[in-house]
Amino acid sequence: MERRKVDILCVQETRWKGSKACSIGAGFKLFYYGVDSKRNGVGVVLKEEFVRNVLEVKRVSDRVMSLKLEIEGVMLNVVSGYAPQVGCELEEKERFWSELDEVMESIPTGERVVIGADFNGHVGEGNTGDEEVMGKFGVKERNLEGQMVVDFAKRMDMGVVNTYFQKREEHRVTYKSGGRRTQVDYILCRRGNLKEISDCNVVVGESVARQHRMVVCRMTLMVCKKKRSEIEKKTKWWKLKKEECCEEFRQKLRQALGGQVVLPDDWETTAEVIRETGRKVLGVSSGRRKEDKETWWWNEEVQDSIQRKRLAKKKWDMDRTEENRQEYKELQCRVKREVSKAKQKAYDELYTRLDTREGEKDLYRLARQRDRDGKDVQQVRVIKGRDGRVLTSEESVQRRWKEYFEELMNEENEREKRVEGVKSVEQKVDKIRKDEVRKALKRMKSGKAVGPDDIPVEVWKCLGEAAVEFLASLFNRVLESERMPEEWRRSVLVPIFKNKGDVQSCSNYRGIKLMSHTMKLWERVVEARLRKVVEICEQQYGFMPRKSTTDAIFALRILMEKYRDGQRELHCVFVDLEKAYDRVLREELWYWRVWERGRGSSTSIQVARQEPPGGPAAGSHTLVAVAQRTWSEAKSDTCAGQEDSERGKKESKDHHQGHPDESGLCWWQHLKADSPRTLHTAGFHGRRPRRTPLLQISRTNARLAFANVHLDKEEDFWSSVLWSDETKIELFGHNDVAFIWRKKGEAFNPKNTIPTVKHGGGNRMFWGCFSAGGPGNLITVNGTMKKEQYIKILNNNNNNNNNIRQSAEKLGLGHQWTFQHDNDPKHTAKVVKKWLTDKNINVLQWPSQSPDLNPIENLWRELKIRVMARRPSNLKELELIAKDEWAKIPVETCKKLGFPPPVQRHAL
Repeated sequence: MERRKVDILCVQETRWKGSKACSIGAGFKLFYYGVDSKRNGVGVVLKEEFVRNVLEVKRVSDRVMSLKLEIEGVMLNVVSGYAPQVGCELEEKERFWSELDEVMESIPTGERVVIGADFNGHVGEGNTGDEEVMGKFGVKERNLEGQMVVDFAKRMDMGVVNTYFQKREEHRVTYKSGGRRTQVDYILCRRGNLKEISDCNVVVGESVARQHRMVVCRMTLMVCKKKRSEIEKKTKWWKLKKEECCEEFRQKLRQALGGQVVLPDDWETTAEVIRETGRKVLGVSSGRRKEDKETWWWNEEVQDSIQRKRLAKKKWDMDRTEENRQEYKELQCRVKREVSKAKQKAYDELYTRLDTREGEKDLYRLARQRDRDGKDVQQVRVIKGRDGRVLTSEESVQRRWKEYFEELMNEENEREKRVEGVKSVEQKVDKIRKDEVRKALKRMKSGKAVGPDDIPVEVWKCLGEAAVEFLASLFNRVLESERMPEEWRRSVLVPIFKNKGDVQSCSNYRGIKLMSHTMKLWERVVEARLRKVVEICEQQYGFMPRKSTTDAIFALRILMEKYRDGQRELHCVFVDLEKAYDRVLREELWYWRVWERGRGSSTSIQVARQEPPGGPAAGSHTLVAVAQRTWSEAKSDTCAGQEDSERGKKESKDHHQGHPDESGLCWWQHLKADSPRTLHTAGFHGRRPRRTPLLQISRTNARLAFANVHLDKEEDFWSSVLWSDETKIELFGHNDVAFIWRKKGEAFNPKNTIPTVKHGGGNRMFWGCFSAGGPGNLITVNGTMKKEQYIKILNNNNNNNNNIRQSAEKLGLGHQWTFQHDNDPKHTAKVVKKWLTDKNINVLQWPSQSPDLNPIENLWRELKIRVMARRPSNLKELELIAKDEWAKIPVETCKKLGFPPPVQRHAL
């Protein structure tokens, strides 16, 4: 696309499963949709400059999808289609044309439409009777599928663009396979816009697909030329992370200040010197958008090989000899190998870098970038006005945003005013100390977007103690004069799409303000002081350290589960406050009961309440910390009681969502505090759920019958049972449960990792038995465990003293003992039953599907833990360790497992 200067490309038969978007390199983005990874699938590829113009993406099916773009005020709809092949059923073909009709009917008449599709039909050469929808420059004769294309063009008043331009047959053929050469791919547009198409032809020599060729048309949109706004050049403050850059910045700043270490007293001079020094030392950005290069792993060798392969493909297309074909195939294989090597080398370097401490941020950055690339629409340039009409000009869009945010931030619900008669208490305010600034600076995060003053917090961290001294002096002057620098008042308001609703509606965006980092530092100092005089109730969840709202939600979840298990009713109330963040009563923020109680100072309020000439709406300088802490106590009455229900309803509309004492969050906190106590009082306790087999009714009845028969069996009976079963132990199968101690950033250090291999590194199967007297024999099973192998194990290779009797004698079970094994097919085979009968061995009748009842399962778990603790390195060592650990299992353990407790029998 880049070489042929293609801006928009419709692709078919992508065979990609899913519905999303992804970057494919060189700034191009693919919007695709597919249901099956083996067939169908459609997509549209856009050049980088058009990605931001996408307004809407409609994915109808894996054969039809459309995109709507706004290009300099012109609405352009791009439709990608993939018609069923000739051999498909008629119903599938009719469904495709019905979906395409619905897409066309949903597009307003005044908007432009371009359809790029593989229609799998031949419209044919000549246009007798169809002159209004097609030209006469088709290929061969028309078939039934081609007639459907012509009929669709007539219904929608469209023209088949391919057929209007006289070209050589080689430049009209879109499909070549063997000896077949035909035309099945077409571009359609409205007849009224045909004059905007200057040319259309097939691109020869591009290996886009094995059988299809790319059809390209050149369309000129009549738009009003606009002056392109230049991207502001930014200082590369991120370089301050490097110690050498940081040291150079400090030295140059010292030189700019005449060799002094102390910064000037006034903010304006200091800010200008810092900005100028940063531009000289760190440099500025180019002012161009960063190009996303998916082919970052390319090298010169790969590029040269691809160029040679492309030339060989052209040579073969022109002269289809076996020699040319062989040359092309060899180059194709060579390119694949070189691309694979280049990718592997690049990814190895990437993984090595991501494994470092510095690479952790890059990992999260890549994940966020991948998530953003997968979204269809992030933000649009056009917005709907108040009347629903789409605004396309930059001036009208900005006016609409200004109008929307002014209404949003200045709207206040009706509320009983309490500010009258409130008196502030004059108090002496202590000067801001250096340690306060130092703590606030330490809490500030790096790497955040800067405000209009273009001075990030990294500058103050780089300057160290000199910055702390300057900021403490600056903050004290602000405190004394009750006026902040004018630069702090300005902010940049950025609308962020909420990923829901209409992308062209202002109400589906949230505003983010980019403010001065120095002002945020000042806010942290004030906020830390206010925390000492403001009491936040214990019921507050959210915006509190170590008290997330997810904890309260978890408590509610547990409570709901317990009430459901107990079949009791639980009534919950959820309160969602509309635009709570934006409808703050500003007057009450400044006059609050805490000041009347004498716990604050009027100076703090006056500093926070400074307003620019634009009024409250322009007050981007307002201290958020002050507003939050002030608002929390003013709303505590709503949480405390509901004596006046009407007043409570009126006040609840004005709560600041997520702020302290918001009624919903108070309720969550009460729930968090009271629910465990309530559950314990009711007899509930937190435990892990027991795992039991999913059984049919017949299996359950059989287990119940077994329990009834053996419910009151004495201990003498259970002590004479010889339990048996088989199990597999994998060489590396359970190493993942090991626990290690390591430092941060050393997750992939070889000593902190466990090697994994396919299929667990192999395994060994064992047959074993035990009783309350201890473990019996443990036999290794060689090969597949079948009935013949099972008899051989029981018979101990035709030895007179078989494994069962040998184990019984070893464990001292005497003559009256019972052998247990489950109902596995190899255990219940006729030959096995006959062998047990011939040997006069009494067998315990066992219910089907009851592995949870067999106590040997717990003994197997004990054995596996012991084996894995010794970390065997090969299968032979695994076998030896297993037999050694089996013999070491204490008799006490077997005794506990050999006597099923009465509680378990009663529960069954």
